[in-house]
Amino acid sequence: MGLALEESIGDNDAVLDVGSLKFVVERGLLPYVDGAVIDYETTWWGENTFTISAPRSSSC
Repeated sequence: MGLALEESIGDNDAVLDVGSLKFVVERGLLPYVDGAVIDYETTWWGENTFTISAPRSSSC
């Protein structure tokens, strides 16, 4: 799972409105992003990052 800027929305995409943001997700992945939390943080050394916690996904 990752973040990327999308130029267009495909036929197989769902759009999730969260506050003033819109997230584009492939429909088949919706069960995996249900309950996910995306956090933006600045580390103590000044790096800006996104952290994604998705309880229904797993990685190898």
